[in-house]
Amino acid sequence: MKLRIMSVALATAGLLACASQASASGFTLTYMGIVSTGSDDTNIFGLGAGASLVGQAITESFVVDYAGGANHNIAGDPYFRLNIGGAGFVTSAVTINGITKSVGSETGIDDRTDEHLNPGCIGNPNCFSSFSETSQDEDFVTTGDLVEEWRSFGDDLGRALDYHPSLALGPPVFSAADIDFEGSFFIDHQLRNFVEGTTIFSYDTSAQFSPDSITITTFGGGVPEPGAWALMIVGFGGIGAAARRRRSAMALA
Repeated sequence: MKLRIMSVALATAGLLACASQASASGFTLTYMGIVSTGSDDTNIFGLGAGASLVGQAITESFVVDYAGGANHNIAGDPYFRLNIGGAGFVTSAVTINGITKSVGSETGIDDRTDEHLNPGCIGNPNCFSSFSETSQDEDFVTTGDLVEEWRSFGDDLGRALDYHPSLALGPPVFSAADIDFEGSFFIDHQLRNFVEGTTIFSYDTSAQFSPDSITITTFGGGVPEPGAWALMIVGFGGIGAAARRRRSAMALA
């Protein structure tokens, strides 16, 4: 969905663009919208087993704590920065029908890409700069030939052709321009026979949506607590076929 952003700025974009691990311990990104595709196989959200989630109000939040999580692996080059951390680095949760469910805290990814700095993208209209936050949990129990598996995953994406993201550690920074936003999650429970290669059961609860309200707050470090920077995204385009399981965001004018 192509959306135009109107921001209520309580700090300058330049301040956030200069955020670092020393100056900002982390941030919380919360966004709200209406589910465009999704269902609930196991009645996690109290609407009935197998119920459609389409049309339900959804709130998804990500807490990114640069001081938390073990074994950080930071990679990058002049045009991207990828920070992968252990438990406590990125945690996410989803609320539907008044019920909140964690959708990841064991592994987290904070990802920024500015394709304008990539020589291979000069003049290429298919190169989109982006940011994303991702969290994931995964558990296994093995009994004989059977493996029971639980997985949960929360994901968001903000991207645009003309977007110039900050590659510094800290909250995502946006220009006041049209940006594509998507949010998604899934919760999966399955039992498999790994010797025979068969699946005995598989239940999936998942949803995708485009947010219409985004809020971001920072915490810790040397950056003053600004409270909530609330963005109401206006000028809705038509609802597209949300095919990617990726991320959403916020803008500062």
